[in-house]
Amino acid sequence: MDKPIDTKALMGEYAKNEDIFSEESEKVRLTKEALWDLSPTDRLLICLYSEIQSLRKLGELLGVSRTTAYLQIKRIKEKIRNYVAEHTTDSDNPGDNN
Repeated sequence: MDKPIDTKALMGEYAKNEDIFSEESEKVRLTKEALWDLSPTDRLLICLYSEIQSLRKLGELLGVSRTTAYLQIKRIKEKIRNYVAEHTTDSDNPGDNN
């Protein structure tokens, strides 16, 4: 690996801060809420992945295979998608007739 990742500093960048996302988008707000609804471990994993953008490097960092890293990230992304879908109102999706 290039250099050790300071996970405390990384999580500081993703701290709960109302000023981080000033967009009025409901999906942005819900995605942020979904991140904070994750377990601390899942939140750290998705933040690490967003920083390094490589499943191979994430796997190396965690001491697991690329496939295991992929499955963990896939599971976390699904949790985030489900949270957003469950908390989105019909008025947020005017084109969705379901």
